[in-house]
Amino acid sequence: MAMTGHKTQENFMKYIKADNRKHAEILDNLIKEDTKRKAAMVK
Repeated sequence: MAMTGHKTQENFMKYIKADNRKHAEILDNLIKEDTKRKAAMVK
């Protein structure tokens, strides 16, 4: 999003024309990354 200048993920998804399955995959990846980041902060 930083590269394209989109301020919201919703607008970015429209830009890349992601379908519902792709949206779910992206959201899943974001959640996994966030979980890993939080786990690293606890250590």
